[in-house]
Amino acid sequence: MRAAARLLAALTVVAGALGLLATPVAAHNVSGVGSTNYLTTLDGLAPETAGISVAVLEKGSRIEVTNTNEDDVVVLGYEGEPYLRIGPDGVFENQRSPATYLNRDRSGSDSGGAEVDAEAEPDWEQISAGRTARWHDHRIHWMGADVDRPDERFVVEDRWVIPLRYQGDDLEITGQLLWVPGPSPLPWYLLAAVLVGAGALVGMRSWWGKGLAGLLTALVLTDVVHLVGILGARTGGPDWAAIGSNLLYSVVAWSVGVVGITLLLRGKRDGLFAAIFSGVVLAVFGGFQDLGVLGHSQVPFAWDEASARVLVTLTIGLGLGVAAGSLTALRQLGAFSRPAARPAAAGVGGGAVDPGAATPADDPPRDVE
Repeated sequence: MRAAARLLAALTVVAGALGLLATPVAAHNVSGVGSTNYLTTLDGLAPETAGISVAVLEKGSRIEVTNTNEDDVVVLGYEGEPYLRIGPDGVFENQRSPATYLNRDRSGSDSGGAEVDAEAEPDWEQISAGRTARWHDHRIHWMGADVDRPDERFVVEDRWVIPLRYQGDDLEITGQLLWVPGPSPLPWYLLAAVLVGAGALVGMRSWWGKGLAGLLTALVLTDVVHLVGILGARTGGPDWAAIGSNLLYSVVAWSVGVVGITLLLRGKRDGLFAAIFSGVVLAVFGGFQDLGVLGHSQVPFAWDEASARVLVTLTIGLGLGVAAGSLTALRQLGAFSRPAARPAAAGVGGGAVDPGAATPADDPPRDVE
């Protein structure tokens, strides 16, 4: 069990290092977008057309168009070329349109290849049998670098436009891009600090096993609910690629946490090492990687922004609190003390050794021939 404890301690250090090296882009997100202060609003479809509905999804990360009519509606790309065709036969994508490739991710990183030609005859490829299309349209969200903004709401773009064509008529989806300052994260930092202190105090008590098991149980459940909220924020189902390796870290930490809870309830010291590992990993990948939600106004989450902030704060506070409490308990148990010196060996036959008697260590050094 000591070897397992050392392994868990080493893994904890590695997890912490990975968390420090990770960038905010690696955080839990929805369709490639994390928390932000940019708000995309929708004015609607002009002119209004029966059977065609539009919606902005995931804080402006994507837009949705549904067409229940018997005629196709065509979405135009960035150069006015046919990009999407939505109708009774399904959703089709023009493989010659630059928008087909630029819209594949939130950042517009794929410009396509030699086949891209906005002026060429459309090459339609079916991508869905339904009547609804959802895509990243970079005309509706902020694509520039982060810049300093005032501490008040203001209009970044007064009118964004996505052009459509239906039955020979031109339609437009319009809206605004706003800057909405986020709240102060200070109260959430203070709450997390209180939870860390509470965890350390639990580690000092004689009932540290049951106390830390309770905190670790709360931590694991909190992170599970947090992840469900992230996955549930994406219209059309979870984007597993966007969650990335964070999901793997969470699952491993949950598993080790369950083992730690079992050992702690039995008062086993090795449960403390499992608790440290689970606490640090979940605090890093479930909490610190989503730290931006505490100070941003727009948070892609299945529920409201306040719920996301509470869950992130609990994950950080409980995670570090469990780790601090476990380290305190280990110290109380003498895990970091030097082992006591062994008593002098007894003489032959159980007799005491004469303190004045010469020992091999007392013999003067001899030359080796």
